[in-house]
Amino acid sequence: MRIGGGVLKGRRWPVPVASGIRPTPARVREALFQILGVKLDEWTVLDATGGSGIMTAESLSRGASHVTVLERDPRALHAIGVALASLDLIDRVSLKKTDALRWKSAGRRYHLVFADPPYSANPQVWVERLWPCVGMWLVLEHDRRTTAPPHPECGRVPRPRRYGDTALTFYRQPG
Repeated sequence: MRIGGGVLKGRRWPVPVASGIRPTPARVREALFQILGVKLDEWTVLDATGGSGIMTAESLSRGASHVTVLERDPRALHAIGVALASLDLIDRVSLKKTDALRWKSAGRRYHLVFADPPYSANPQVWVERLWPCVGMWLVLEHDRRTTAPPHPECGRVPRPRRYGDTALTFYRQPG
């Protein structure tokens, strides 16, 4: 795996990905940031499903000021920390060993919330639980065969973008 954009573009991911973790493919990561259409200058990001950590590195490489990473698997969380430290990014990251669906944000809002739950998970639950954390964007990665849940405030179902077996659904906070 390589970081696809920003100041660390082309850098290899320095640790092996733990068994059972499905990293977001490079073309999906690139599409996500192209759709957002902005640099993440000074944005705060919540990576709600840390997994491999590549989305955290992509966000920081593209200018995010801080990323909070939630990961329930202690081995995966440790690997993310090792990788981010070797890329000199660890000082802009908060690593939290917790399940995203149980985590309390204490009212903190983020410019971008990214969630890539297991494809067997109910996307409606994820959107409902993470929506209060959003300041601008919530991006949900899910199986392309799964129907995107309605927008939490207006009931509209966003049109997912599909890439092979993967879909991204983008929710934007009104206003």
